[in-house]
Order: sequence, then C-alpha cells, then structure tokens
Amino acid sequence: MNLPGITLDSVTLEYPCGTRALDSVNLHIAGGSAFGIVGPNGAGKSTLLNQICGYSLPTRGQVRIGDLPIERRTLDKIRALIGVVFQHADDQLFQTRVVDDVGFGLHNRGIPHAQAETVSREMLQRFGLTPIAEKSPFNLSSGQKRFAALCGVLVLNPQVLLLDEPTSDLDPRNRRQFLDTFRSLSMTRLVISHDLDFVWDSCENVAILDAGKVVAQGPTREILQNEILLRKHHLELPLRLQVR
Repeated sequence: MNLPGITLDSVTLEYPCGTRALDSVNLHIAGGSAFGIVGPNGAGKSTLLNQICGYSLPTRGQVRIGDLPIERRTLDKIRALIGVVFQHADDQLFQTRVVDDVGFGLHNRGIPHAQAETVSREMLQRFGLTPIAEKSPFNLSSGQKRFAALCGVLVLNPQVLLLDEPTSDLDPRNRRQFLDTFRSLSMTRLVISHDLDFVWDSCENVAILDAGKVVAQGPTREILQNEILLRKHHLELPLRLQVR
C-alpha cells in the first residue's frame, strides 16, 4: 500500500489581531516515514498539528495529505485517514470502561457493538492491556492511559498518525515500550516532542519550528547534533550527547 505523505506549502495562519502563529511553513513528510517537529514553548508546534488535522485552516497556503488538500469539503475524507494522540490522554478517554473508549471511533463508523468490542479487546491484548479492559480510564496510571488512547486510534487503522508530546508523562519503562511500539508502526508518523532523545531514536528527519517558522530541517542525526543551532532556538542537545 502506498501511504500518503504530508505536505505543507507556504502555510500561514494569522489571527484577526494580526498575530502570525505560523509563517510560510514549508514541509514534506514522505509517506511511511517518521518525522519529528521540535521547538521551544510557543513556537507554534501544536498550531501546526491542528492545521494537519484540519482542526483549523490556514489563512494562506495549503496542507495536503497525499494528493488530497485539506479544505472544508474534504475534512471527512482527511479525518478518515488521520489518527491523533493528544498530549493529555484524558482528552481522549471519557467512557466508563477502557474497552468502550477504545471502541468509540468504531461505533462512530457504524460498526456493530459486538464486533467493535471484539476488535477493541484484540487491540488491548496486543499491548498487554487486557487486565484493564473493564476498568474506568480515570483509575489508570499515566502510562496505561497513554497506551489506551493509542489503542483507540490504532483500532481505526489510520494511514497517518500524529502524536503530540507522547512521552511527556511516561516513566522509563513505559517510554521504552512506547518507543518500540512507535518504531513498529508502518503508517506515516509525525511526532511533536520536547523529548529530543525520543525524536533521535524514532524519526529519520526533523524540523525545528521557532516563532511560527521552520528554521531548520533535515536528517535527525545532523540537526540534533548541531549544538549552536539548537541553543539559538532555546533547545538543548539530546541527553545522550550531553553525557558524552
């Protein structure tokens, strides 16, 4: 299967007050690849994610998933292609049982309840989460919530996966498991993260976003070793490089 890439052509988002949240952003993420977006707080990373999801549309420029432009008329098709794991798992978990949360998207697609529950339980089993299937999501650990939210996205078989700060609340063991899972996925993946070590381990290419502009992009190992570039944009070397 040819997986769709993500393309941003001169994407600008300007608020009515005149503030530019994004300024002529140009990016191309190859289909099937893993790409990282890093930058300081307030750089526009989450705003960029919202553009790719179609949650908001640019003032100028265009975002495409494969050959499909993100416009009001195409939003249903776009959202069928994309899965999003938000920074805070509580934003995605709201049912009384974890298995119902995982199956929520399937129900919305008209899948019969029994079939949706079977598929959801299979997805939970894949991640060793069968013991929490009947639990309330509000009684889970941060790591369990993160994986439950991921299950609720993967069960829909998206061709593009977007993740916002996926390791922000994970302990080392869960972080390693999440990294292994991320690497095993075959869809197009875009991760926004302050965890530069995670990006180093998981993404072939990376872009630095600062003040709404892409200030650098290229191979991850090249960009994230450039200490002068990183410091200029209020970032630090990955911890593994600091130790060395």
